[in-house]
Amino acid sequence: ERLRERIAQFFSRLEAQLKQVLREAQIRENLKPAVSAAALANLLLACCEGRLVQFVRSEFNDSPLEHWDLQWEFLSSQLLTPFTATATASSA
Repeated sequence: ERLRERIAQFFSRLEAQLKQVLREAQIRENLKPAVSAAALANLLLACCEGRLVQFVRSEFNDSPLEHWDLQWEFLSSQLLTPFTATATASSA
């Protein structure tokens, strides 16, 4: 039971850290998320958890990094987009 609690705490902290990084990217890099930082953080966390589950299910034979370069290229291109004043004016 204690291990489950520690794992849950680990993933909660990871999700909180992802949210913070995404929020900082919005401010520092002038990027706009496709959806909320919370939703994006949850999506990234689900990807991490899913990869771990696949690795365990394969009895630690299939690398969790298989196809990751292509998948990350796709995901990262969709997560945040440059924010411009014209985009704000046209969406208002």
